[in-house]
Amino acid sequence: MQFINTVKSLFNYPLKALFSINFYFEVLFKMKGIGFLYLLFLSLIVALPISYRANDVVKALKTAEFPAMVMQIPSCYLNENGILSVAGGETPYKEIVSADGFVSIVFNVENKEVNSTKTPLKVELYSDTYVLSVLDQRISNRYTDSFEKGSNFNPVVHSRVVDLVLNISVYFTYVIVVAIICLKILFLSLISALLTKFMFVILGKMKTGFSNILRLNVFASTAVGLAIIIQALLSIQLSDLILILIQLGYMVAFIKYFRKELESGGIDEFVHKYAPAGTRVRKQEDKERRDLSEYTDGLNSTSNQQARSDGQDEAAHNDYSEPEKHQDKHNNNHPGSFSA
Repeated sequence: MQFINTVKSLFNYPLKALFSINFYFEVLFKMKGIGFLYLLFLSLIVALPISYRANDVVKALKTAEFPAMVMQIPSCYLNENGILSVAGGETPYKEIVSADGFVSIVFNVENKEVNSTKTPLKVELYSDTYVLSVLDQRISNRYTDSFEKGSNFNPVVHSRVVDLVLNISVYFTYVIVVAIICLKILFLSLISALLTKFMFVILGKMKTGFSNILRLNVFASTAVGLAIIIQALLSIQLSDLILILIQLGYMVAFIKYFRKELESGGIDEFVHKYAPAGTRVRKQEDKERRDLSEYTDGLNSTSNQQARSDGQDEAAHNDYSEPEKHQDKHNNNHPGSFSA
């Protein structure tokens, strides 16, 4: 039952992650263990329009009898410099026409000027790059980004490979896109989390554990997922740097708001307002581990673990970045904490 309620809540999370800064307090304090589940959920949602678009591309390639056209490409290979070169006796320039009568593949290893007539499908093979234009999308890459130097191209063999891939893609496109999106968002979140950890200290004057920061960034990646969908639908390209900056923008806004809330009402009011029931406020007497916070005398910190008795409150301390050795076993499942 709890799992079903969690799944239902997932459908509300994207809107909250996009528009509610207070939601990130809930992510920090009350949603431990939900980060990976949300990452998978977000990937499933983002992959829907992208896989739909990808299936259209696959259908276009099959309709144009792309494997048959691949078989007509001259035999060639990548030399030691990563340049596409023709095998002996083959022509360096060839236009291959699709079943619809369009010039769909241009083999042009001499980089001649070619007719730029727009067609539903066009593959241009130059000396060092290839360009795929299909359904108003244009993808350009260097051969060395996809193939090893010295690779040989056999038209018959590669035509069969292309045919096999297209047939399989019809059934597995969505699964493949989900996996790619999930890995991409996770990678961007890891980079953003590393930067966010420093921002917590510099901007928020607080310390927090990396697992909590990563969870915050996974939810902040909702905006990244939206940007990825826009890229696919509008055929535009955003660099990974821009996507990371989008996540960092959410984190900077949250950290500054976090600090503002702490300073405006004090830590006791903050705990009462945002932290889960059972959160205690404790003083840390160890002067060598004083918090970076400048607005308090001594260190006031909060922990979501409940003390077993009032006598233990003086000894117990749970810091994000360096947990105490005497922490009790039954306290390991606390929702989250922060050192302010």
